[in-house]
Amino acid sequence: MRRTLFARCSFVVALLVASALPIVAQATGTIEGHLTFGNGVPVLGASITVTGTALSTRSGEEGHFVIRGVAEGAQTVHVQRVGFRPSDFSVVVSAGQITALEARLMITVVTLDTAKVTGKSDNGKPARLAYTTRYDEFYERRKTSGGRFFTHDELEKKAATSLVDVFRTVSGMQIRRVSNHYELNVAGCPQASWQVFIDNIKAFPSAGESSGGSLDPKGSPPILGNPTARMTASNTQSRLTPLDVLADFSVDQIEAMEVYTGSVNLPAMARGDGCAAIFIWTR
Repeated sequence: MRRTLFARCSFVVALLVASALPIVAQATGTIEGHLTFGNGVPVLGASITVTGTALSTRSGEEGHFVIRGVAEGAQTVHVQRVGFRPSDFSVVVSAGQITALEARLMITVVTLDTAKVTGKSDNGKPARLAYTTRYDEFYERRKTSGGRFFTHDELEKKAATSLVDVFRTVSGMQIRRVSNHYELNVAGCPQASWQVFIDNIKAFPSAGESSGGSLDPKGSPPILGNPTARMTASNTQSRLTPLDVLADFSVDQIEAMEVYTGSVNLPAMARGDGCAAIFIWTR
């Protein structure tokens, strides 16, 4: 009985002593500052948090913010806002003091996914060629001119092994094999008056022009002599017609082709030098 009474008295005394001791509060300070970007432009509405605590606020006018009750010592302030890169700033808080933080944010550069283009353009150019402007003139002329136009797909459908086979299907063109070279005749146009363009660049001189060298489109040495002359054996060189060289092209090497068999429909760049023209667009 006495022991129980003694224990109760001791407990009461302990409570009285504890209540008499001074309460030691945790030392805290305040973080105050501004958020800006670029040349000091204020950032409003950003979320500001002391990492590892429930202390947070948002920036207001002029990007100003205040967080009170922050424990003294090293702290990390986390800032985030839509359009800006999330950032962390280190500060050291002193008890009873205001710690200044001038934080500059970086704008986030957003990269959009590349749009996939489908379908065809207004001039009929297929989507698979949308990456380049190389064949635009072919599709523009096909839309407005009166020549014969062949795309790669159309050439494949003809099951032709060479361009010579394709030329034989063009109305007004006659091809014949003479000795060891090809001879092309276009109705109403002298044999020596047709022109050849490779990737929109004139590859052979027409009648009346210089018989100097023209570059073979495949990079071989210059083709010498009058391009309409027949190939003849020589101790020093062979003389080729344009068709002899074009005959070496396979359909797989060609993306598109234009054939004009009259001066009326010739593109402007081919007028005045002949009455017929062939345009080859390589792949």
